[in-house]
Amino acid sequence: PISWITNAEEGFLHLITDKALEAGSEVSNNYGHKSNEELLLNYGFVFDSNDADIYGVQFGIHDVDSPMYAMRVELLQRAGIELNGTHYLNLHELPPNLLATVRASVLTADELYMWDEAAGDIREATMVAVESRALGTLHSLLSKKLALFPTTPEEDQAILTRGNLVDRHRTAVIYRLGCKIVLAKSIEKVRTLVQEQISQRPLWDTPLGGCEGCMKNLETWLVEGGAVLRARAMSPGMVAACDLKAGDVVYSVPPSRIVTPRMVTSSLPQTMRDAIFCGIPDKDDRVDTEMLVWLVLEHRLGSNS
Repeated sequence: PISWITNAEEGFLHLITDKALEAGSEVSNNYGHKSNEELLLNYGFVFDSNDADIYGVQFGIHDVDSPMYAMRVELLQRAGIELNGTHYLNLHELPPNLLATVRASVLTADELYMWDEAAGDIREATMVAVESRALGTLHSLLSKKLALFPTTPEEDQAILTRGNLVDRHRTAVIYRLGCKIVLAKSIEKVRTLVQEQISQRPLWDTPLGGCEGCMKNLETWLVEGGAVLRARAMSPGMVAACDLKAGDVVYSVPPSRIVTPRMVTSSLPQTMRDAIFCGIPDKDDRVDTEMLVWLVLEHRLGSNS
């Protein structure tokens, strides 16, 4: 093995052997930790099962005629992400900038304004509803890329085991198989993230298309967590869902569904946050959960809440 050392003062590039060599023995060079794509393009060969393999995916923001285009671009530029660059998948992790770009592309108008107001970092997954859509979009994109190949990974493996391939054909199949493996691993990672999203299901896992959607999803979220709700949201207030006598429990909220302003500050539309915080002026973590739920479901705005 050989190490490449650059001496800035001398201006030389030194190739230094990592082990003792006898006179007349072969000296091997080190190509470095390179993907099969780079090895093939620059040196004309590839490795089986190359741990450094990559696969380039182009994804950007192209809806230039949309009124939200400038806001999406600003979010990416604020995070230092190239607008329409190539993102390289690998065997170890999903490229953070690819996730951020997909995230920016799926934000609704309300979510864009919320993110802009909070000066949020698009590289951070702060809203489960957004993350679910982003992961769905990315899963669809990568699955379509994988489906474009004329053969499956299993078929490529079968071709390689035949043993009667010329070198160029074998090189091409190994390179193609490596691309598919990177794509397949990346799809698995997306699926894992999706499962994590499903298992967490916090309060802000709500579509932000309007307060009605928030009310319905909040009720569902509470019940899934074991809450007992004996009242339901009706405009303009709350009504009993069944006959109740004095002393009956109207709401019973388990610990797993205790919520605080800190949890919802950056995750609900501004009108919903206003309704919550006008009833809880201190905005601290000591919150009457029943009152918070009531205010969200009541769907009133301003001081009248």
